Amino acid sequence: MKNLKTSIVSMIVVMVSLFLISSCMNNTKVVTPEQSPSTFNTLSYTNDINFLVSAAEINIEQISLGKLAQLKGIQKHVIDLGKMIDEEHTNSMMALTVLAETKDIKLPSAVKDDAMDDFKLLEDKTRDDFEKAFSDMIVKKQQEAIAIFEKGSIESNYPDVKAWAIAAIPTLRHLLEQALICQKECNKVKSPSK
Repeated sequence: MKNLKTSIVSMIVVMVSLFLISSCMNNTKVVTPEQSPSTFNTLSYTNDINFLVSAAEINIEQISLGKLAQLKGIQKHVIDLGKMIDEEHTNSMMALTVLAETKDIKLPSAVKDDAMDDFKLLEDKTRDDFEKAFSDMIVKKQQEAIAIFEKGSIESNYPDVKAWAIAAIPTLRHLLEQALICQKECNKVKSPSK
């Protein structure tokens, strides 16, 4: 009964979060380079669009995973990491939304299917198995995020997109450091299901 309540509460929190994020982005529209030559001088600005969309997908996924860790985590370091990830990626998403609006770029408002599969995989873990799986996944996802942001900081053509990417990288590295510490702590604890 307790696991059912926890699952229901976690799904409600994730759905409300995704609704709030999507409602912040409903006023933007998609503008492609072909549609607006005055905004996009060449097709090279496609890198900027792709990077901003990828950054939004990363933020949305990380926010949902952070919230899940706060609900399912047992150990303080897991709950704290979940909270930190949730807060940092929420702040990043707000700044990204403002940046995308200046470029008339519509950002995604929901997690991609593969991200939803990862979320479901973690959500279905027992509380005892959740923490290690969460820390392992977050380490991997933060490494991937850093690589995407580093590429965006190099390949972006808009100076403000490039500056935003560069400014975000230290936060992503800090989250990775915290995730590695969490992973190390989780590896010390033996799972009772093994």
